[in-house]
Amino acid sequence: MTPSCRRLVAVIVMCVSFAACSDGSGPGNEEPGIAILSPGNASDTIGMTTVLVVPPGTRRGATATEDGTTVLVIGGVPGSAGPRTPFEYWYEAEPHYRSGDYARAIEVASEGLEDHPQNPSLRYQLACYEALNGNREAAIRHLQIAYANNPATREWASGDEDLDSIRDDPALR
Repeated sequence: MTPSCRRLVAVIVMCVSFAACSDGSGPGNEEPGIAILSPGNASDTIGMTTVLVVPPGTRRGATATEDGTTVLVIGGVPGSAGPRTPFEYWYEAEPHYRSGDYARAIEVASEGLEDHPQNPSLRYQLACYEALNGNREAAIRHLQIAYANNPATREWASGDEDLDSIRDDPALR
C-alpha cells in the first residue's frame, strides 16, 4: 500500500462520521455519534480521550498520537438508515485493491458516486484504482474532480505510486 493510501486508511479509521480531522481532511458531516478511542493514545478536538457521546451539530475530530490507537465511530442521522458514507464504498473496495483486482475495486467504489458524485476522497481512490487498471482517462477525470473539491488531494497525489502512470499528464496541472 502506498503512503497516500496508508494515510487514507488512517483518515478512515480516525474520521468516519467526524466533521473534520485536525489536518482538514475527513468526510465533513455533522451527524450525531459515539467515538471510542482506545488502546494507545488519541486526542480529540473536544478534549476527551475515552468515550465521547456527541450531540447533533457538534463538529468533532480525533487524531491518533500513538501507534496502536483505534478509534471506533458510530453515527448517523436519527431515524435514517442511509445513504452509506463515501468511505464505506472505499472500505469495501480496499480488499480488491490489495489483491490487485482493480476492476472489482473500481466497480465497488463507483457505486458510491450515485450518492456522493463530488466526494474528493472517493474520487481520489477511484483515480488510484483506474490508473492501476490502465484506465488513464477515467483516472484523470476522477483526479480532476478530487482536486476541484479538496486541494489537499494534489499533495496526496504528488507521491502516490498508484498514480505514477498519470502524474505528468498536462490535464492535471
